[in-house]
Amino acid sequence: MKARIVFLGTSSGVPTAERNHPSVFVEFGGRRLLFDCGEGTQRQMMRAGLSLYKTDAVFLSHLHADHWLGIGGLYATAKFFGRREPLLVLGPRGIRDICGFFAPNKKSRLTIKTHDLRTGVAYDGGTFIVRAFPLEHGIPCYGFVLEEKCGTRLDKTKLRRYGLLNNPLCRELKEKGRVRVGTKTVTMAQVSSSKASGFKLCYITDSRPTARITKECAGADVLVCESTFAEDRMREARDYGHMTAREAATLAGKARAKRLFLVHFSPRYKDPGVLEKEARAIFPQARAARDLMEVKV
Repeated sequence: MKARIVFLGTSSGVPTAERNHPSVFVEFGGRRLLFDCGEGTQRQMMRAGLSLYKTDAVFLSHLHADHWLGIGGLYATAKFFGRREPLLVLGPRGIRDICGFFAPNKKSRLTIKTHDLRTGVAYDGGTFIVRAFPLEHGIPCYGFVLEEKCGTRLDKTKLRRYGLLNNPLCRELKEKGRVRVGTKTVTMAQVSSSKASGFKLCYITDSRPTARITKECAGADVLVCESTFAEDRMREARDYGHMTAREAATLAGKARAKRLFLVHFSPRYKDPGVLEKEARAIFPQARAARDLMEVKV
């Protein structure tokens, strides 16, 4: 299953002329999701040709203002253009009060539905789930793992062995989990094999690198990870709960991720190419994301 990723904002605490506040759009399995919603996100969506009508859920990593100030604009613009379906916003405890400020009237034609995040499955998209897990940033902060659901498939060799290849009884087998073939009972486990791992995308910001992140992001097809500073600013990274580009790349390598996209750049870096260069020395598949850059995987 293919995923579409659009980087709407790649700056950190302060936007720049080239970079907006944090937000990443992901389209997967027929659902359209936003990870963080910095100020001006709705305008970035317009510039990218994305519909505000069809945003299914917004996931906020934490409640520092640069990650949620765009909720108000997103809500107001969607309401202006006639959206009726409630806007779902998931974030740490306190998000209800923030959203209540922007949408205080429950009788409004557009409401905001909030959900407090906890560790574990936060959203079920039908063919995929989004899991949340804690990061290390000084205040409650969550990373997110979008993971395609994996099931089982019938193995033709095994079906042939039990006389079930191209047999109408396969339908009953799928429905009931077992079927009678002659004098024997055949179960799904006997004629099936696990599907290959499905698509996996991880979104990590703001945080110091942790063993938990490495574990949660293991084998990710795409890792979107903050790299606020270069290595010469390690002290600031530690003091403020962020990563350097080198640390993000090291994390990606330990997690055996396939691709790494760097985001959340300090405004001191006019060109994030210096951060990309630092990361690529450790993890060659690293790339500095740019505002409105689109990736399909």
